[in-house]
Amino acid sequence: MLGQKKTHSLIEAATSTAIGLGIGLIGQLVIFYFENIQVTFGTNIRILLFMTILSMIRSFYVRRIFNWFHVRSAHNVNTTSQESTPAPKD
Repeated sequence: MLGQKKTHSLIEAATSTAIGLGIGLIGQLVIFYFENIQVTFGTNIRILLFMTILSMIRSFYVRRIFNWFHVRSAHNVNTTSQESTPAPKD
């Protein structure tokens, strides 16, 4: 059984993060408004991009760790089932 390729993990993390980027910008603007935090739109974008990069890195590595556990457990199940199968008789 094969796991998810690293490229696919990166694409999935980037897509999820891109969606989060739009939601994050709106959320950040709302929070800053209600908390009376005064920053320029450019500063807002720089903060958002920094947080987005961190989010992509986090998502990628969390996905890879879960994929590693999935492949490892699938390998252990296959190994165990092969060991418990009786050998064919001649």
